[in-house]
Amino acid sequence: ARAALHRDRFEAILNFWFGSMTAPQQNYELWFGGTPQIDADIKTRFQDDVEKADRGRYPTLLDLAVQRWSEYLLQEAPLPEEQVKPKAASFLGQAYGVRPAEGLPAAARAGAVMETAFALKGPGRDEAAERWRIRRLLIAFRDSGRTQPFEQYIESRRSAVEVLRRWMGEFTQTEARAEAGFEAAAIQESSGELDAAVLLCEEVSRLGSASLGARKCEQLIARIKTPTLYVSGKVTPLSGKEALSITAKNIPVAFCRLYRVTPEELRSRKEYGDSWTWSGVLNNVQPEMIAAAIAGKKPARSWSVPLKAAQSYQNVGVTADLPDPEPGLYLAVVSGD
Repeated sequence: ARAALHRDRFEAILNFWFGSMTAPQQNYELWFGGTPQIDADIKTRFQDDVEKADRGRYPTLLDLAVQRWSEYLLQEAPLPEEQVKPKAASFLGQAYGVRPAEGLPAAARAGAVMETAFALKGPGRDEAAERWRIRRLLIAFRDSGRTQPFEQYIESRRSAVEVLRRWMGEFTQTEARAEAGFEAAAIQESSGELDAAVLLCEEVSRLGSASLGARKCEQLIARIKTPTLYVSGKVTPLSGKEALSITAKNIPVAFCRLYRVTPEELRSRKEYGDSWTWSGVLNNVQPEMIAAAIAGKKPARSWSVPLKAAQSYQNVGVTADLPDPEPGLYLAVVSGD
């Protein structure tokens, strides 16, 4: 809902400024008129949006220029075949020793521009400067098409996390410190170090829950800790061996129930799937279908399956046998509680 609200607001702003592109003369008065009435209308419409703008990241025209220039270099600039791409690991240092110059590969030039933006001081630019240094390091991960691959993948990711954590302690601006911490946690998450990512995000939250980095960390923690459960079944001999396949995360025990059903019962649920075959109903199992199919019935079998992951927050996959099944057709219902 929040994403839809932001998208609608974004569209409203674009429509106000550029909605008359089929008749551009209608835009000229808005863009260049500068009348008190237009100024008052803009203030009424967009004052709240201006207050919400990320002015810490782009406080000056210099920062807007760096953003657009680096964006061009990393996304649009041509890549001559004869030009050697910079190594991804070269962007991971505490500092970046390359100076902006003609003839540099696009990624190296973008990194040099960002590092220069960090070094240039000015009123109100502290947060932006620190965040440019973070973005320079992230060229190694976000712009892999413009760099040579890591030669030592695992070691390079750990090195990046170490640098970002150092900046989390050394930077002076809360937003930049929180962003450095979040980006380090995101690398840990993608490397499978989920425990470490959660702990680091908790550190970020202690810096100040209102920061963008802290809010991103909340989402990362929720993604890691959210329980998931996937189940599939297959036809088996009377032994019922490995009839169910269960994949789960953050669920210690799967509680299983078997309900005896008939083909006629399933065909009667045709609103939930293929009306021609009883098995077609099971191709699109909805909660309403399960509730209707087991309403008033007692389970024929009930048992539980332990789901012990090797590490916290990791997926675990197991197969489950049916306990002493009798011949027949069953609906298996599996839940984490």
